[in-house]
Amino acid sequence: MLDKKYLIIISLLLSNTAHAIPPPDALISIWQSALQLLGVISVFLVGFYYALRQYLSAWKKPILGFLAIAIIGSGTYLFLNTQATAPKSTVNTRISNPDIPTLKDANPSVKNTLIQGEQLSIKDIIAHDPSKDNRKWKLQTYQEMQREMSSLREKNKLSKITMHTMPSFNAQDLNRHITESPEKIFLLDVRAAYERKRFSINHQATIHYGDLVNSILPKKLAKQLPKDKTIIVLCHSGLRGYISSHLLQTLGYKNVAFLQGGLHAWNQQELPINGQEDYSYDTSTYPIFGEEEVYNRKGLLKVDIDADDNILQDIPDLIHLPFEIASSQEIDKIIQQSKITPLLIICKSYSGCFHIPNFGYLVDQAGGKVAGVFDLTGEFIIPPIVESLD
Repeated sequence: MLDKKYLIIISLLLSNTAHAIPPPDALISIWQSALQLLGVISVFLVGFYYALRQYLSAWKKPILGFLAIAIIGSGTYLFLNTQATAPKSTVNTRISNPDIPTLKDANPSVKNTLIQGEQLSIKDIIAHDPSKDNRKWKLQTYQEMQREMSSLREKNKLSKITMHTMPSFNAQDLNRHITESPEKIFLLDVRAAYERKRFSINHQATIHYGDLVNSILPKKLAKQLPKDKTIIVLCHSGLRGYISSHLLQTLGYKNVAFLQGGLHAWNQQELPINGQEDYSYDTSTYPIFGEEEVYNRKGLLKVDIDADDNILQDIPDLIHLPFEIASSQEIDKIIQQSKITPLLIICKSYSGCFHIPNFGYLVDQAGGKVAGVFDLTGEFIIPPIVESLD
């Protein structure tokens, strides 16, 4: 038989929120409402119990006690079940971490963040070359290339290019980006076809350096070049890449950089390449002309390929074609003529003679003919040594 004091204790236990285990934040309001309801039910049942006690015999008291407990349990179950199936509140009570952007306030460009290259001047990059001779040659060659590019653009009434610090990547960093985030970069090779044939790394597109100097962008390449990725220009020594990155900016591409030291530095780091850095397709493949033949030989298409046009102006019918900075259209015009008239390639500097195999390769691939080569200085093209059989 339940005594009065036991019922009072039961009602206090059910109605006192101080004994409740702290619930998760999302359930706090549900528990508070449930406990309040239990308190009201308990008070009502206790009063109901004492009201009936006056009329019922003593043996029925335990039954009423258990009945009260059953009613309390059933009411609690129905209430909690109703709350669990009710529509959830749209109010978000979670406290967000202000350091973590939500989908609503996140910058859409964060996912496609452009990779950033080093901000080093071209002179600083050249200074990093371990070879003193290379440093001297690169600095001198860069200055010559800049003058040649500026002179041609001025002659063709193109905008002046002001050289400044451009983003760049060393070979190891570029290799890491190719491995870890290839979707963020676009590799553009500005070397000649023969250079690429000898050795290269995988790249998305190519362009003749001279086309960029002339602000010519082929339609096919214009469709390929992205503006939401970093365009990294590849060349042999890094010099054409540096200048090309400026030229691309004038064509509307702002996210450009170049490879420090070019693919030569890449190969020196023993990073993977296709082919070998071997320019064994030397000029001795072609007959080497002497000065008398150059002046007196008839029926030849005589073409000077140095950027500097101050070369033997008295050579009959001499054509000046600065191969490195000439447009593809100008080069192709001479190649078409070489299919009819054999070509004699003339140079007078290292940079000019360097492009003899580049030019000759294009002529050969197109079905033209190279009759021979002539180095005005006799310094860069050395006739092959023929050992005497005596």
